[in-house]
Amino acid sequence: MIGCDGARSVVRHALGFTFKGGAYEQLFYVADTKLKWEVGFNKLVLFPPRNVFCGFFPMAGNNSHRIIGTIPKSFTDPEKVTFSDLALLMKLMLRYWMAF
Repeated sequence: MIGCDGARSVVRHALGFTFKGGAYEQLFYVADTKLKWEVGFNKLVLFPPRNVFCGFFPMAGNNSHRIIGTIPKSFTDPEKVTFSDLALLMKLMLRYWMAF
């Protein structure tokens, strides 16, 4: 049996399974956006360079994507990072034409 219902899994708790979990050094962001770019709209696109990760997941709807990535350590105050900061980073890192 597999339960993919998150940290408070009803299935896992009902069966008495434990999940120790873990902590990540990196901070992550998630953004749901309409995206225009030259890559296409029906592909999962991942960019896993050494210092920062960025993934584009196609969603239902016209040009809709969920973007998941890590906030670079170069941002001195990650709590104040804006979508505009991340969009500029993505454009520079990916070297693709894109508009949000």
